[in-house]
Amino acid sequence: MSDSCNDEHFICFSQVVGGRGCVTKTMASHSADMLSKLRSQREAGLFCDITLRTNGRSYSAHRAVLAAVSDHFQEIFTEMDSSMKFQFPPHCNV
Repeated sequence: MSDSCNDEHFICFSQVVGGRGCVTKTMASHSADMLSKLRSQREAGLFCDITLRTNGRSYSAHRAVLAAVSDHFQEIFTEMDSSMKFQFPPHCNV
């Protein structure tokens, strides 16, 4: 592995492919790439599992992402059944 794998800005991992040894990949700016892909997926409606509605507008989202950045959403999603619809009170501005 190169020295760059020890840099905190790189993520390195290896996997065995077909029992024929390891393939090592190094990804710089992993978090930026991941966020970009999540945004693209959301914009395409892929893997979205919740819709937020406010002020007459609807926004598709990923519950896992919302829960990761908001303790409030994590608490709501933990307590609700995945088939339930949660509605914020009208005075809430999400």
